[in-house]
Amino acid sequence: MLALAPPSDAPSVAVLPLVVDGKLPDVWREAADERLNKGLGRGSMSVTRLASSTCTSVDCAGEEARDSGASYGVWAKLTVESNQRDYAFVIRAVGAGTSNVIATVEGECDLCGFEEAVAMVEAKAAALPPAIERLSATSPVVAFTSTPDGVEISVDGDVVGRTPLEVMLSAGKHRVRGTKDGYEPQTLEVDAVEGVRKELGFSLVKLPDQPKRPKQPIDEPVERPRGMLIAGAVLTSVGIAGAAAGATLLGLNGRSYQRECEADAMGNCRQLYNTVVVGSIPTALGSAAFGAGVALLVIAAKRGPKKKSTARVSPALGGVRVRF
Repeated sequence: MLALAPPSDAPSVAVLPLVVDGKLPDVWREAADERLNKGLGRGSMSVTRLASSTCTSVDCAGEEARDSGASYGVWAKLTVESNQRDYAFVIRAVGAGTSNVIATVEGECDLCGFEEAVAMVEAKAAALPPAIERLSATSPVVAFTSTPDGVEISVDGDVVGRTPLEVMLSAGKHRVRGTKDGYEPQTLEVDAVEGVRKELGFSLVKLPDQPKRPKQPIDEPVERPRGMLIAGAVLTSVGIAGAAAGATLLGLNGRSYQRECEADAMGNCRQLYNTVVVGSIPTALGSAAFGAGVALLVIAAKRGPKKKSTARVSPALGGVRVRF
């Protein structure tokens, strides 16, 4: 069993306000709290009443005791049934800085008046100091110190608090480990002997400061402008096809579409192609589309990722081929 031991032959306790579970007038609540402290004061222990404590559970009683400089924390609860005639009382002591319960006293009072109930509270509270004193006199005690202060102490794998502190251990050998952020942990062994108080000091070595690594730049993915590439490729292909069709029509202009040509009054052949206008339109539109398509491909190539994706344009049958 692990618990804090008193720093001297006379243990001291810090008493938390009485917890009342159920309906009880404020006057009666204060009276019960007074009888609790009166019962604890019957022993030889030094009793400190923590009237302003916000702790309402046994789990934090040890922390309250450590902060007040006491050896133990005392937590008590009075349960009042709805008929206000049945009462139950429990009082527990924990080592300072821990949540380990070292002593418990309980009692019930059925069909009691309030005076009988608070008398029970005082009597049960008076039984707690002798139990603590007997435990303090026989249990092995180890006082832990450290450089620096505030080292977390674990005994056989259980955390018991931070230095400086004193701990009651069961007799025998125990493995003790001290840890603190920024320091090299240290593990020691202690042999606890009944009725003997020992001291165990930790001296932790500070870890070297780790150099800060420069932040590596994060390559953010760049969205490929596929829509622009596709539009450019389509316009380029349409432009080439249009220009080719226009050039073919312009090439036919002035040629005879019959083997034998009939001459007119001026001696000119009447069966000639007149495709200047028809050929000029697709040629102009094709050239414009080709230029726009090439411009889109160039812009897309500049906006897109340099290494991860590229667009390759190559001639193909009836237009151009674009590869991503």
